[in-house]
Amino acid sequence: MQTPPKGEALALNNELMTKEWGRINPSDFPNLHREHCTLTDYHIDTYNCIAWSVGEKQFWISPPKTRDEFVKLYEIFGAEEIKKKDDPRVFAAGYLKNGVPTHAARVYNELWESKFGEGPRLTHPPTGLDGSNSYGSATIYFSTPYDPAGKLNQLRELVANRKPKTDLTPIRQNLEQHCQPLFKAFDDHLKAWEAACKKMSKDTLPAEYAQIQECNPLLALGPKILPLLVEKFPSGDFGFAAGLYDKLQSDHRYTVPADRVDIKCTLKAESLKIVDLYVEDFFNVIVRTALQNFEKPKKPFANRQELLKSNEFLDIAQQGWKVIPFMLDSYIKQHREGKASLWHIVLEEFNNPKGQTDKPIAASTKADFDKWIDWFNKVTPQQWSDGDHKLYEKYQNDI
Repeated sequence: MQTPPKGEALALNNELMTKEWGRINPSDFPNLHREHCTLTDYHIDTYNCIAWSVGEKQFWISPPKTRDEFVKLYEIFGAEEIKKKDDPRVFAAGYLKNGVPTHAARVYNELWESKFGEGPRLTHPPTGLDGSNSYGSATIYFSTPYDPAGKLNQLRELVANRKPKTDLTPIRQNLEQHCQPLFKAFDDHLKAWEAACKKMSKDTLPAEYAQIQECNPLLALGPKILPLLVEKFPSGDFGFAAGLYDKLQSDHRYTVPADRVDIKCTLKAESLKIVDLYVEDFFNVIVRTALQNFEKPKKPFANRQELLKSNEFLDIAQQGWKVIPFMLDSYIKQHREGKASLWHIVLEEFNNPKGQTDKPIAASTKADFDKWIDWFNKVTPQQWSDGDHKLYEKYQNDI
């Protein structure tokens, strides 16, 4: 087993030690006594017990919600479950209450060590936390997280301060000029939700943030707010919004897989991964190219039938309705610059397919533009989700 850290005796009767002891809410631990503990790190909110149990001090890893996910989390970092607590291979002990993971401690033979949430890190007797109303008891044990696949390093890289290659801010600013009702609703509801989220425990998972009532008005706005939401957390600061993103994003190619509990339990990591998936993979690689190709087709479209059969249109239809905010961005730019635009036809087909017609197609008018801006402000999630099924197959096979 590991060698315990030296630390400072909490029994020292001074103001600093008394404050640190008070930060753990000692009344919640009837079997924990100050004279049996040493202080190994002062209170800090950058990491917690789960993170420290795998040797990490740079980020916060919230406990998963099931025992199986708890085991999976440690397995991702190269640890394995140990059946006996006196096995010399034991590195960490996991606590569960009513079957739900709550806490983890480092194991040093006859001495254990815990980081108490945002509070201090202490060594304590193995039974010191037993009987806690918050933690339950230590019921599961893990070996050293030797991390053969480098998952911990990948997580470190995800949460490191960085900027995405592509910035959605210009798109947000462009849409905001013409979609003020939507943006006001989004900003107002987001502020109210964020205020409610800040009152919740730091161990709250993204999916739980998205279940509170203050999130419902944002869900009611539907998937059209996805680029606005993602634009808010390019550096991971809006990590709590990852659960809302998951509810709005219908294409699971652009969500974090459920079995990556290491990312799912680390707010900043999940939000940064979403930026990679949505901004870099979806928008920058796929959507940007499709939009540019449609605006500058290999040859002009003679009529609607020819437009709908074109690869340029099919590449857009293949993405479904989630491409519409970016389509509106392009539409606004062309309208502002006085360029001929055909985006009104694409929007028309997405909403009410007209299919084959040999009638000549006309460029967008101001009336067309105003109509579709108004539609984007008002379109409901039900219309959006109902319209996002097999668009590509329809145009590929039926026209």
